[in-house]
Amino acid sequence: MLIIRAVAVGAKTVNEEFDATNTDVDGVRPYVKGLVAWLSDPGSSKSNPEPDASAIMYTLGTDYEIEYRERDVSGIQEAFDQADDADVLLCMSTFVGQEAIAWRDKKGLEIPIVVITSNPAQFSNKKQVCGVSALRPHLSSAGLRKFKKAKTDLTKIWLLNRQGYGPSDEAKRSLGSTNPPLKLANVKDSDDPAAEVAKIRALVPQNQTHGLFVLPADRFFGWAKEIQAAADASGAQGSALKTFWSTTDYPDNSYGGYGFPQIVCGRYMAERVASIWGSDLAQVPDPAFITVDPGEIKMKPTKRNAKKPRRSAARKKR
Repeated sequence: MLIIRAVAVGAKTVNEEFDATNTDVDGVRPYVKGLVAWLSDPGSSKSNPEPDASAIMYTLGTDYEIEYRERDVSGIQEAFDQADDADVLLCMSTFVGQEAIAWRDKKGLEIPIVVITSNPAQFSNKKQVCGVSALRPHLSSAGLRKFKKAKTDLTKIWLLNRQGYGPSDEAKRSLGSTNPPLKLANVKDSDDPAAEVAKIRALVPQNQTHGLFVLPADRFFGWAKEIQAAADASGAQGSALKTFWSTTDYPDNSYGGYGFPQIVCGRYMAERVASIWGSDLAQVPDPAFITVDPGEIKMKPTKRNAKKPRRSAARKKR
């Protein structure tokens, strides 16, 4: 039985085992759902990326198991405990990928690592590391424009930034100044992100709508439900705080988002996993990193279908 140790940043400690007795992955990060779906049917026309000619099906619970772990940033090393026998370490952020390398190298192991990252170059000299780029910082400027266009009554937009984290800082630098005005909200790793959002929510003046543009950071994905609840909580009477994320499928109750859905990124990560398992020596593929097809970019809320003009009575008679 093949084993995937899947690790993500999360607000709480999560230990889930997906095997023959439990194959329902709906409750965890959408990356995993995409991974499982693609591995079970790599030849499906709806399951980009296209597999190579030798791709085979892998069924969760029959061919492989997933050991799913979530920890906040200070406890990520613990998420790899007892993963020495894993066949792949699946890392759901740049930060987790870096921590996986540190854990693996300290142990003197050669377990292949598959990571979702915005900067593959930082892994270029690392052995047995491959993955997928979702270009989240690169899409932030377009995402901000989409947010303003979709929600035209915003009087201020707050930028939620994981201070000192590369993808988040890179996205912040790409935005510059804009109208409506931007207000930076730096969140340290020692801070409770939801508590920081609650502070912002309380500052929204009565009868105004502020936006919360969540910069791409694994810690914010890990605290997504808590952040969303804080944004939705009642503040000044009649005020509102709408959230906008760098993905469209998580959290599902957000106002909007722009970028590659996590479930789609999970399919691309699955192709990397299948390439490793299809190698006689369990080697990572060459090239090690691929980028999600730009055609997979999604927008939330979606544009409404334009209403077709009514045909006149004269035209109807023809």
